[in-house]
Amino acid sequence: WSISELAVLPGEKKNFTLRLDVPYKVKKGNYRIKVIARGLTTLPLTVVVSEEGTFKTEFAAKQSNMEGNAKTSFNFNAELKNQTAGKQIYALRSNAPRGWNVAFKAIGRQVSSVQIEPNITENITIEVDPPDAIAAGTYKIPVSAVTTSSTANLELEVVVTGSYAMELTTRTGLLSTSVTAGDDKRVPLLIKNTGSADLKNIKMSFSAPLNWD
Repeated sequence: WSISELAVLPGEKKNFTLRLDVPYKVKKGNYRIKVIARGLTTLPLTVVVSEEGTFKTEFAAKQSNMEGNAKTSFNFNAELKNQTAGKQIYALRSNAPRGWNVAFKAIGRQVSSVQIEPNITENITIEVDPPDAIAAGTYKIPVSAVTTSSTANLELEVVVTGSYAMELTTRTGLLSTSVTAGDDKRVPLLIKNTGSADLKNIKMSFSAPLNWD
């Protein structure tokens, strides 16, 4: 029971519990509190706050940098902790370069915001998908969790080793030819590297009608 009064008979003892909720935003120091039984007695208490409290949010990734090619989808596991004194609704945002796709997931679902109780941590998965034809390099992906009263920022880093793609065609682009039965015909082919990384160990193969070589 939550009480404001307590009846105690003569010679009787009754136990009760006093709960003190210390604000998150509080300075370090000693705080004196009095519990008063009006007209009878006063119980002085001292609460020692050994560390200054904060009114903020923590947004951190277990691993903030990853490496892969342009076809890779990078999944970052992050933790969003509400260190404020009240329940908060965080809007999840990203400021990725143009052409990048960034999605947030919580409890296995794609979300644009999350609601977190005080002093609770929510696991957030951040999926980062670069453009397919992006050049090799290191890219910064800023993300943030925003409320009306606070903002927590997190910077992710993606190292793209390049994109892998190629095109097989002829020098003229013509894909048909003529040949006399029993003769040979040479058709020069052209392999184009349409990606942004070097291509090595390219192997050629073919399929043809029976007895064609």
